[in-house]
Amino acid sequence: MSLGPVGLLAASALACAAWAVALEPLWLEKREVQVPFPGLPAALDGIRLGLLSDLHAGSWAPESHYRRAVGLLTESRVDALLVAGDVVGHHAGGRWQELLAPLAGIEAPLGRLAVLGGHDHRYDARAVIRRLQGLGFTVLRNQAVPLHREGESLWVVGLDDNSDSPGRDDFERACRALPPGAPAVVLAHSPDAVREARRRGLGLVLSGHTHGGQVRLPFWGALLRVTELPRRFDQGLSRHGETHLFVSRGMASTFRLRFCCRPDVAVLTLRKAPRA
Repeated sequence: MSLGPVGLLAASALACAAWAVALEPLWLEKREVQVPFPGLPAALDGIRLGLLSDLHAGSWAPESHYRRAVGLLTESRVDALLVAGDVVGHHAGGRWQELLAPLAGIEAPLGRLAVLGGHDHRYDARAVIRRLQGLGFTVLRNQAVPLHREGESLWVVGLDDNSDSPGRDDFERACRALPPGAPAVVLAHSPDAVREARRRGLGLVLSGHTHGGQVRLPFWGALLRVTELPRRFDQGLSRHGETHLFVSRGMASTFRLRFCCRPDVAVLTLRKAPRA
């Protein structure tokens, strides 16, 4: 029995919808990226940073999703673990703290650092901070801290949420302790931070927030737009002068929907590069 053109179209649409709702949102991808870093000291060449963003714990993702992320990062043997905000969904139920428990299993000898996103503030920023601290994280709210390796330091400049309410993020305050010329990574929820990071000559920005658009169409890209940056910069690695930007597609979301835009965890290896 032939379905005919209309029937085939309907069946295709139904299959795509099933894929986008049932399968792809839980199909985690590990993205391993080499990042050129001008001026990086030789002792820091090869340092590996694990990046998670947009965990949205308590929304719809099961604990197995978070355990899978832990497994992917554990096998990569990262030096430091960074979380770029929206740790919890703003409408999270009572199990969100339990869902995050697997993060304690990721070894990160140089440190665990996190910043907050808009959902964290809308839910309960203090509760999110307490939970992250209980898992061994230092939560950065407009401050910079060093990661030490072999006598050298890679500084992480952490911005409070820069995606939701103007004024929470304060780049000037965040960079106050940063030694002049020190190699620095900016950890910020929204990739819009790259403009100020570039102005200040900082080497790398790590962020999330965009979810990669969640639904991406061939030859067009993301349907969801939540950044002021051009569409081509809403996921993955890009260069902005001497500053590189990496945007995670995130682990979860408010709505269970992804198409051609798998959730991800990222492992970024910094590589010494000459200055232009």
